[in-house]
Amino acid sequence: VESELFGAAQGSHSTATRRIPGKVIAADGGTLFLDEVAELGPIAQAKLLQFLQDGTFFALGENRPRKANVRIIAATLADLRQRVREGRFREDLFYRLAVFEIAMPALEDRRGDIAALAERALQEAVSRHALPPTRLSDRALHALETADWPGQVRELHNTINVAALRALASEVNVIEPEHLVGKVTGTGGTFAEIMKGYQRV
Repeated sequence: VESELFGAAQGSHSTATRRIPGKVIAADGGTLFLDEVAELGPIAQAKLLQFLQDGTFFALGENRPRKANVRIIAATLADLRQRVREGRFREDLFYRLAVFEIAMPALEDRRGDIAALAERALQEAVSRHALPPTRLSDRALHALETADWPGQVRELHNTINVAALRALASEVNVIEPEHLVGKVTGTGGTFAEIMKGYQRV
């Protein structure tokens, strides 16, 4: 993680066969998005804190500080305040990150948004796979709005993506509940597993 974020000198670790610039340098003058920031280890947390305090950091294997001007946006599903209480996340880093907080409610708390999110996901799937115009039936929308979404929007997008391909395989342009992987049929499985099934067919 440190190498990925802050870069590494050639030979500083087994995979550093050349100098690695790191994402902070790549984002200099722009924005760096840190997903699941709660999973950073203690050393990476300390280095991130230093960077947030004064804009300086050290690449792995280097003793010369570098500077970068980067806006940080961090996200996590974990309760960072609870992690701080448990001693698993630095309190000083938490307050450096929590300058402007946006709480994103789970899909189960905003079911009225599911139809719009599903329609957007379907448009993206149609465009990505060059599919014919495809729509969601009222029954499919109802199934989506009443389903559980532990994987949140990512799971919804994957479900719609696979449903669009299933509809294509069925030679229809309307997604019905039976096309919704794991939500109605109980087939379950990860997106990768489902796609392997399509490849076998």
